[in-house]
Amino acid sequence: MPWAHASDTPFRAYEHFTQEVGIATPLIAHWPAGMPEAQRGTVTDAQGPIMDVMATALDAAGTAYPEAFERLRRWKEKKACSPYSKQAAAKGITIFWNHEGHRAVRDG
Repeated sequence: MPWAHASDTPFRAYEHFTQEVGIATPLIAHWPAGMPEAQRGTVTDAQGPIMDVMATALDAAGTAYPEAFERLRRWKEKKACSPYSKQAAAKGITIFWNHEGHRAVRDG
């Protein structure tokens, strides 16, 4: 599967395996008012689970996280994990994942 590897550059392998390629997703954000000037135009390796993207966006907008949407209750944790968030909490989280029988843990 040569193209599976190309789509995950610069990571090794592809989503099927336990390398970070299966959990790492790049994000380009434009948020001038929410980023300190020194951090604008920079790259960070900070981590944040995809479930926290909405929490980060709501935090940026200064609005409350809804308790439910279309009868679905919200995710238990609702903290913003963006390194630029007012509640920055991206460092030090532990992530567990399992994909097609391949299991891994990333701590920090």
